[in-house]
Amino acid sequence: MRKHYLLSLFLSLSLASSALVAENNLTQTPQPFDPFVEMQKMHEEMNRIFENFHQKMRMNHQFDRFDPFGAGGFTSQPAVDIQDKGDTYEVTANIPGADNQKIDVETQNGQLKISATTQKSNEKQENNSSKQYIQQERYVGSYTRILSLPDDADEANIKHEYKDGILTVTIGKKEE
Repeated sequence: MRKHYLLSLFLSLSLASSALVAENNLTQTPQPFDPFVEMQKMHEEMNRIFENFHQKMRMNHQFDRFDPFGAGGFTSQPAVDIQDKGDTYEVTANIPGADNQKIDVETQNGQLKISATTQKSNEKQENNSSKQYIQQERYVGSYTRILSLPDDADEANIKHEYKDGILTVTIGKKEE
């Protein structure tokens, strides 16, 4: 008797939820299929997958021997913010651990290219040393980011400053 009651309760609940789903589907207007939106979603997902893969490879030192450029051959795109400040544009990029002399900022043909390199410490770890890494996750490699500039950006009027892991690039605007 108890099984019969539970079975009928389960059947009633599943029919009610099916009716709600069907009613909800009828009241919603279907979104038109846009292949470009789907391609953009796929592109973002692939970027996320490859970034996770490269992050794991950078953390695992067994893969260092496969790095064709020596220590730091992996390339990452730094996160950037772009602001219109009225008479200038300001690009701010996160590039932690870079040496100011190893940061290159250039413009050409309406594009801004930011590149930088970080390196592993040259400290030699001896097997008998009490200092040994248990886990090492900080990024070591090169950063490259290419951005299209607005039409009114003055490629000849560019300045950059690097402080505390943040690169700030200021690009003047052409006078009209």
